[in-house]
Amino acid sequence: MLVAVALRTPCLLEEQNLQLVQMGAPMGSSASGEKGIASFSWRRTEYRDSLDIAPDAALLPGCPRIHVMSGHVTAGVDANWDVYEL
Repeated sequence: MLVAVALRTPCLLEEQNLQLVQMGAPMGSSASGEKGIASFSWRRTEYRDSLDIAPDAALLPGCPRIHVMSGHVTAGVDANWDVYEL
């Protein structure tokens, strides 16, 4: 889905004389209220896979930045701080 949107984006931006300056990396299920997956150790593979997809999607429209959403860590859940170290 992200790549499909990115394929249409360059034309839309050019038509309006705009530049895309930042896009978000995949952040899980918005229907479930998720706001990111980086901080959850049990979703490490999904998070890493999203980092493989995001740069390609950003390059198509010439976007220089990718914003990674960490997610909401609630009480009793260990944060996954080492995921930020590539």
